[in-house]
Amino acid sequence: MDHDEYVAARYGRLLEYAAELGCPEKVAVDQVDWVLEEQRRHIAKADDPDPGVREALARHIAGEPEPRTSLASYAAVGVVLVLVAAAVVLWRPREPPPLPSLFGYDAATATRVLSDAGYDVVTLAEESCEPRGLVLAADPVPGTRVRPGRTVTLSSSAPNDPRCLADHDARAAAWEFVGFVRGGEAPAFAAVVTVYLDGEPLALLSGRDAADSRSWTEPLVLIERAATQVVGTRSAMPRLDVSMALPLPLPCGVALPASYEDRESLRFSIVGSTDLDDVRCPLTVDLYRDAADQIEAVSIFQSTRPADQRVPESASDS
Repeated sequence: MDHDEYVAARYGRLLEYAAELGCPEKVAVDQVDWVLEEQRRHIAKADDPDPGVREALARHIAGEPEPRTSLASYAAVGVVLVLVAAAVVLWRPREPPPLPSLFGYDAATATRVLSDAGYDVVTLAEESCEPRGLVLAADPVPGTRVRPGRTVTLSSSAPNDPRCLADHDARAAAWEFVGFVRGGEAPAFAAVVTVYLDGEPLALLSGRDAADSRSWTEPLVLIERAATQVVGTRSAMPRLDVSMALPLPLPCGVALPASYEDRESLRFSIVGSTDLDDVRCPLTVDLYRDAADQIEAVSIFQSTRPADQRVPESASDS
């Protein structure tokens, strides 16, 4: 069995087993780490390494020596002791993985992702104007290195203010598309969907292909990259700015697609910087819908030119 897969799947349970054996919580992590490293070869060879690892952990906590199948000469024992001592000095506990980005996830999806990675998850409701159930924050925050088996507390949106209704539909539609990028259900697409990148046609997808994120390749990778960045906000996740506009202002100096210069769209930007002096433009997406309220065009702007270097409006008319 792959060592890393075993650690990810069983680390939390091994910590619980160490506690059952009477190991203090403060040293349980080091005890489990030592045994997992010592049992690396056994884990790689065994189809089910759990019984052997648990037995080794029990021996290690109890202070019992490892079983020997034969006696060695004093010289050989001396060599082994030297090697073991060197290994103890050089070995360092494996650094725990960073918590993944939860941007665009609802609480159910975030709980599944974190549970699969070996974390215990607690969800608390927090009043906000975001769609119900959307993850607003996590403690510890994404990007923090946390050992599997520890508890991650999620804050999920619980809208409870009539003033939220004004922007609810637009924000819900924007988050729906972000959720699709992050592996969720697809929004309603038209029979044919045109994809633009920085104002230029990039792809023409059927509605069926558009609903399959694997058909998008580059465009969704750009959005995913922006969505999963760890930033300096309280939540360590970027901010989602949403607007409806007609006509649309030119984003970051890139002309709008010629066919949609006079069309209203739902625009969202994934804003990672908290620096007010940062003049770079964030990744921005325009969603254009047809008369049936289905997405017929997606225009993505990845330009980072400063906002004050935009192309004059007259340039797009030539």
